[in-house]
Amino acid sequence: MKVINPAAAAIVMAMGIFLFGASKEFTIINKSAGILTVLLLLLFFIIYGKLAWQLTDRTFRQSFFRNPVNVFVSGAWIAGIAVMCNVLIEKFSFIEHMIKPVAFSNFVFYLSLLPVYIISFVKLYQKRIPVHGVVLLSAVGMQSLVILWVQLLGTSYSWMTVPMQLIGLVFYASGALLIGERYLLREDWNLIDDWTNTNCIVHGALSITGVAGAYADTLSAGLIDAFWLIVLIIFIGIEVIEITRAKKRVAAYGFSKGLFSYHVTQWSRNFTFGMFFVFTAAAITKSAPAHTIDTIQVALLPIIGWVVLSLLIMQFTIWFRAGAVLK
Repeated sequence: MKVINPAAAAIVMAMGIFLFGASKEFTIINKSAGILTVLLLLLFFIIYGKLAWQLTDRTFRQSFFRNPVNVFVSGAWIAGIAVMCNVLIEKFSFIEHMIKPVAFSNFVFYLSLLPVYIISFVKLYQKRIPVHGVVLLSAVGMQSLVILWVQLLGTSYSWMTVPMQLIGLVFYASGALLIGERYLLREDWNLIDDWTNTNCIVHGALSITGVAGAYADTLSAGLIDAFWLIVLIIFIGIEVIEITRAKKRVAAYGFSKGLFSYHVTQWSRNFTFGMFFVFTAAAITKSAPAHTIDTIQVALLPIIGWVVLSLLIMQFTIWFRAGAVLK
């Protein structure tokens, strides 16, 4: 039984991180943030209601959780809930007491997925199954929980958040090695058809790791700036590949099919760009004023904000044009 694409939580992640971050660059949008948050919450209930209903089907559960690649999509479920909670805390702080049990339940759910992720990574290494950026959602899910806990409890729970961040880093390293092996050491793929939308999570997962480190105060200002530069370089590298792929797809399939055919995984790009904005903003907060890197970050932030908004508008257009809402 397929009620909704399991990756649909990426829609909540993309819209939520925009409200949490880049929306603040636009006065009109920021003034409407409360209404937009309520609308996103309604969409959240619809999407997660469908996901929950789908999980009641035994056949779906078996096929989903036994697939060593697709099972990592569940990391988007975790991150979507965490992002939604963060937006609600920021826009409606008076309901924070209602968010805590949701955050705890989300954490317990992630803990239940840990053995599944570990087993899946072992299978992927043993069987050399082709992978893509979706495996990094295991890291994204964990770091999103760190950010949520800090928002709710402050920075005094390092005994809990530091191990969580380390687990997230281990998952990132494990996934990155598999992705590197697939795309750098193997020849059974081509850029047009086998480089997936989810590969932008290569930099997005690093951005959310940086945000978690900044929010939890586990990274010094100097380390955050150094990490931000690394993420910026990887961000540029991945997006150069994306642009090259886009050109090749247009040449092979035309504009309509090559660029503007809808797939739910496209929302991962919106999320990763939005997360890079949040990381840049967090890095600015931590950096010393007038520092060279701080100057670059301050100059880039509004540009990134406009890029995030433009990509979101484009994605909405593709989404509605395809009549693919909630599919």
